[in-house]
Amino acid sequence: MKKTIEVPEDIHDWFLKTAREMAMPTSALMIFALKNYMDQQKSLVNIDDVLKELKDIKNRQNVK
Repeated sequence: MKKTIEVPEDIHDWFLKTAREMAMPTSALMIFALKNYMDQQKSLVNIDDVLKELKDIKNRQNVK
């Protein structure tokens, strides 16, 4: 899928600089950055479930 977006100049400059440093196309860096963002968002959703499970475990241990 191809998307055309306009980004602020500072983000554009950062992408160009970072892509050059990593020897990769800016489009590949954009995909990499978006994938990392998606993974972070999924992790944040899962943290609530993990914390709830830990609290339940702790409560069960206190009951014994």
